[in-house]
Amino acid sequence: MEKWTAALLLAILALGITACGGAEEATGWNTTTAEQKEATPTVDELIQKSMEAGKSLKSFSVERHMKKDVTISQGDQKQDMKFGRKIKIDLNREPLQVYQELIILGQNQDFALKQYAVNGRG
Repeated sequence: MEKWTAALLLAILALGITACGGAEEATGWNTTTAEQKEATPTVDELIQKSMEAGKSLKSFSVERHMKKDVTISQGDQKQDMKFGRKIKIDLNREPLQVYQELIILGQNQDFALKQYAVNGRG
């Protein structure tokens, strides 16, 4: 049970880290100081700190909303599409209870999925 909870926490952390990336313009100068670089933890340190913090964690909630506008062009033709995703996760450790809601916002239709798990049963 503890391994499952730790794996879920790491998956959420990994999702958050990878989802926050994006294209940034190069500005030609660096705003990070040497002190900030030294204070920035390595990946292994970050995982270790997350695991240690997770031991005392009783519950948490995560909510994320993402919208994406896509334009497809071919010759003179152009098509605009809008997509999105909403994710909500609530977790209690004692007793183990998980609620997850995923909503995919499509161009013409949305898709919603809700999941509940209590004491390891879905």
